[in-house]
Amino acid sequence: MAFSAPGESYLACYAVWDDPAADEANTGWLRATLAAADPPGRGGHYIAEADLEADVDRARRSYVAADWVRLQELKLKWDPDNLFHSCLAPAPQGARPERP
Repeated sequence: MAFSAPGESYLACYAVWDDPAADEANTGWLRATLAAADPPGRGGHYIAEADLEADVDRARRSYVAADWVRLQELKLKWDPDNLFHSCLAPAPQGARPERP
């Protein structure tokens, strides 16, 4: 996969449970814990472990700016109809990829 090391350090936080009734509480705890570790919310993310549902901007922050733009260009070139699900923002037909 395409991957850019976003920083000098890496922090991973996981929550594991087996009761579906506890989903909301445990997901909330996990997201709050990660937010406390990055108060300004500017930290980079490893795309394979980023909670993209918590913050749609995490996909972009998983790559250095030039790589993000290049991935968007490739997505637009090879999947212009957005057939395949992607964390890359689908661009309108003929639009230039977003620049961070």
